[in-house]
Amino acid sequence: MLSLQTLFALLFEYLGEVVTQDPPQLRLADRLTRHLYELSQQSPVPAGRAVRDLIAQRHAAFLEYCETHGGRGVFPTLDLVS
Repeated sequence: MLSLQTLFALLFEYLGEVVTQDPPQLRLADRLTRHLYELSQQSPVPAGRAVRDLIAQRHAAFLEYCETHGGRGVFPTLDLVS
C-alpha cells in the first residue's frame, strides 16, 4: 500500500508541473486526472494526506513570498497554487 501512496503523491506533484508549463499540457493532465482519481478511491486517507501536505508546502511558500513582497496586494502565481 505504501507504494500506491508514493505513486499518488508523485503523480499529484507531476500534475501541478504539467499544468504550469507554457503551454500547459492539458491532454496529459486530463489523462493523469483519471489515474489520480482511481488511486484516491483505493486509498482515500493517504491520498488526502498527500494533498494536505502539498497544500501546506504551497501555503508556506506563499507566506514566504508575501513576506518578501510586503504582503499587500500580493496575488500568488500559478506555480504557487498548483
